[in-house]
Amino acid sequence: MSYQLSEYIKLVLKDNDVVWPTTMDGGFRLITKKAGHNILGEGEHPVSEKEMIDGVLNDGLPSRWRSKSNRERKKANHFSVSSPSVNEVYVNVGGVWVQLK
Repeated sequence: MSYQLSEYIKLVLKDNDVVWPTTMDGGFRLITKKAGHNILGEGEHPVSEKEMIDGVLNDGLPSRWRSKSNRERKKANHFSVSSPSVNEVYVNVGGVWVQLK
């Protein structure tokens, strides 16, 4: 399975694992409603990387995320900046990681 991780935003979870936004079938996704949140075209929608970052940071929408190191999170999981397991939120600004939360 081939996927890309965004290097512009990352979440540090309460267990200190770091997760990154991931593509699914070639594109990033946003979850816009709970009903059908795992169904593409219902609650989950394909978006560009820029739209995903905007939706995650400005609208608080969940997206799909993967860990680079934790085998348990190699599969794409839903997280948002307000997920209970998220401890810190970082954005890459000109090569510098800035903590938002």
